[in-house]
Amino acid sequence: MPSLALDDRLIWFAHCPKAGGTSVETVMVAQWGDRVGHLHWGWDLWWKRGGWRRANPPNSPQHLIWDDALALLPQPPDAVFALVRDPVERMLSEHRFQRRHRRGTRAGRALAHLPFPLWLRVMFAMAKRCPHVFDNHLRPQADFVPQPATVFRLEDGLERALDW
Repeated sequence: MPSLALDDRLIWFAHCPKAGGTSVETVMVAQWGDRVGHLHWGWDLWWKRGGWRRANPPNSPQHLIWDDALALLPQPPDAVFALVRDPVERMLSEHRFQRRHRRGTRAGRALAHLPFPLWLRVMFAMAKRCPHVFDNHLRPQADFVPQPATVFRLEDGLERALDW
């Protein structure tokens, strides 16, 4: 997700999937334009001269967990903020998202139509085996948000995060 390079500071938005990140990005771009670094615009973040920074990039750049983001940013950010969401609501949102978009393979499309309780058990089993499954959408939000981050809850509205 985006970083914001101001004159004297680098600010990182730790994006937890299905927690309002696109709305935050839209406001950031409207306010700061090209000073917002869109790491998700391409897979070039994972590419370096001579080959991939990592064998088989595990996920798209907009869903970087904190350890991966820190390794790829040009410098440690001066500030980090995040928007998080109630975990149950987040998984319900992911289930609806998968039903609408029929992710991936034929098996993925079939899984999306399972009743929520069964779908959730299957998703957790998949995530335990491969944490990056479904582009990190199933990872715990704590994996995206470092300890010193300023954290806002989606349930409290976007205004607090945007004011910050």
